[in-house]
Amino acid sequence: MEEKSAINGIDLRLRHAISLLPQQQSDDAARWSLREFSKRAAIPYRTLQDYLSGSRLPGADALQKMGRMGIDINWVLLGEGEIPNDDESKNIVHIGSVDKKADDIIYNISSGFTDKMNLEYQEDAGIPLPFSILMLIFESFRRSMVALYIRASSEMPNSSRERINKKDMLDLMAIIMEPDMIKSCKKLITDSQDRIPRI
Repeated sequence: MEEKSAINGIDLRLRHAISLLPQQQSDDAARWSLREFSKRAAIPYRTLQDYLSGSRLPGADALQKMGRMGIDINWVLLGEGEIPNDDESKNIVHIGSVDKKADDIIYNISSGFTDKMNLEYQEDAGIPLPFSILMLIFESFRRSMVALYIRASSEMPNSSRERINKKDMLDLMAIIMEPDMIKSCKKLITDSQDRIPRI
């Protein structure tokens, strides 16, 4: 009974999150249809329908794809944090549609950071972190990287932006961010202790 309730919660939050995604970053942006979202996120349409009907839960791969499209995975999975609203959706950054190369690099750096946090926790506690907490760490790091990249890019002249090596720039940003993100993620893990199984 509780499992069905959790599934219903995820399907409703996912439906709400998809309904708010603008197709482009502009004030008059059209909304994505489910079919368009399915195509852009590379999630089969029938599978997406299963998620939205509550007959199936999204797996790790699907959740990562949704996160890359600008959906707040933390809110969809756990119902925690601010409920997205229409005004906020206009400010969601879909970096993948603007700069695919930077999005891929940020995704890889965020995955590496998440793995590092998981290994460090596993060495101390003897067990890996639960998937839901790994997704929180991944999404938190990714969103911070995207925001920092966009801020830095917007302050750069166009001529410099074209010459800069994005991988080097993003690697440097990750090094600068990492100490604060480690503190933030350790706090997140401490605050989530009730969700971590004991051995």
